[in-house]
Amino acid sequence: MKEKIAAAVKAVKKQKPLTHIITHQIVANDTANCILALGARPIMSEHPAEMAEVVIAAEALGVSLGNINDSRLRAIRLAGQTACIYGRPHIIDCVGTAVSRLRLDFARRYIADFKPAVVKGNASELLALVGCPNHAVGVDAGEKDALYRQLEAGDTRAEAVTVLAEFARNNETVIVITGAKDIVLDGKNVALVSNGTPLLGKITGSGCMLTGIITAFLGAGEVPLTAAMAGLTIYGAAGERAAAQAGSNHPGTFHSLLFDALAELSEKPFEAKVKLI
Repeated sequence: MKEKIAAAVKAVKKQKPLTHIITHQIVANDTANCILALGARPIMSEHPAEMAEVVIAAEALGVSLGNINDSRLRAIRLAGQTACIYGRPHIIDCVGTAVSRLRLDFARRYIADFKPAVVKGNASELLALVGCPNHAVGVDAGEKDALYRQLEAGDTRAEAVTVLAEFARNNETVIVITGAKDIVLDGKNVALVSNGTPLLGKITGSGCMLTGIITAFLGAGEVPLTAAMAGLTIYGAAGERAAAQAGSNHPGTFHSLLFDALAELSEKPFEAKVKLI
């Protein structure tokens, strides 16, 4: 898998895929900068009237349910429909599905109708998505929902993990569960990714930036499992690199160094902490 991840990073740099992201004003700039740092090209359109044209022009689509409004939800539906019809790989970030019925119903309908390549969220959001109990704190995951601890203990048959794996299999998608350690499920394989730093949780929009990065790998033609693994590992490794330079109490400095670290790691090999279970 490490060799595939390294090849995927090179592919993004070489192909410069046009990466269409529908997100919100709080995180749009940072998400675009992450995509640029990798070598891909972002476009951040969200007007419903031009949505079909933009999706067709792009190599991949990423949509986020963060800070939603009526217009953005219409745009996301139109984008997903177009991506499905024209075969554009896409990812949905299920922000807030554990705290809002509107978001939960929307995400379930989007996934059923448009079959995204990747479904992403924190553990509480994805537990809510598949109907399991959760302990969300707003849009953050509850401490009791840390599924990675079950995997580290070797309990791959835990009920919640089994339900999520079945969901991935039934919907022909890859599930990305973000947290202190990240989990990737495709219905057959389970991977635990341990790259990262607590500082990523101290800046706004870190999850949305990751969505943009995974979208770029999808746009370079990577299969969903590799795209997810590559996005998680290079983003986590960049976070580690930026944190080492910034120090643990400097989230503002870390924020600016994160883009530099992504750009540096896109040019050279990096050690990916991947555990396949």
